[in-house]
Amino acid sequence: MRLPWTYLGRLVPISRWVRLIDGTKMYCCNGFKYDTFKDGFPAEPTATVRVVTKKNEKGVETQDRAVVGGNPEKALWRELSALLLHRSLFGLGGPMAMENAPDQAGFDFQVCAMTRDQASMDIALESVFHITPILHRHLLIYRSEVERAEYVAHRLGWAVEEYRKEIDDDWQKVLSGKKRVKNTWELKNKLHSIATTHYWTAIEKNLPLLMRHIEALGTDQAISSRDAWRKMLYRTARDAYQVACGKETPRQIRAFAKGWDRLTAKKDEKKTSNEKKEAT
Repeated sequence: MRLPWTYLGRLVPISRWVRLIDGTKMYCCNGFKYDTFKDGFPAEPTATVRVVTKKNEKGVETQDRAVVGGNPEKALWRELSALLLHRSLFGLGGPMAMENAPDQAGFDFQVCAMTRDQASMDIALESVFHITPILHRHLLIYRSEVERAEYVAHRLGWAVEEYRKEIDDDWQKVLSGKKRVKNTWELKNKLHSIATTHYWTAIEKNLPLLMRHIEALGTDQAISSRDAWRKMLYRTARDAYQVACGKETPRQIRAFAKGWDRLTAKKDEKKTSNEKKEAT
């Protein structure tokens, strides 16, 4: 595949070779191999690197560097704060080209990624974001609000799980029995996919609320715009729960009530990482 002689073209990693023949055929094969940190090589210039904390079965935490990858199930705006960070001397942060990003003027930020579905089909992801000086300056606040949206999604998952445990007698046996399913999270995600899909689809439609809040930072509208965004998150989670969990039979009604209490309990409120820093 011949890349155009543009600034963007020179930065694109050649992970696939494509040859078009007479407009009717196409050959596609693997391109250059980009080694990972474990292979002893740094990430290529367009990648984003961050520290990932993991826990093993004994609860011991370990930290390792990882390249932010594309995920068809996770919209690119949820990774935007990581992608826009300037790369540090230790190799952490966004693309090296961000060193030249203007601080006092807006610019368009194009994100391209390619991932593979079951080793048989390539899925291309692409988004263009207009980055204003205010958004660029308040990436930590943007990230904290994205974390809040993801936390609400987790609460929705816990509520659906509570509902499922009450409805299905075999649910707990599957998760905690002797023949415990290895990939428990995959099973959980499959069972509450209706709720999470409804939730994130609605959030996508209301994303301008978050952008308006970021642009309002430092003004009298900052509190009201923040409250509008957060209220929308919890309202959407409640709507998604009602879509996924029926309440037609007495047993379903009891299960619905238990899950609803889990979803709306005030004691489960959690501060984002940025709010914790502000509190200290």
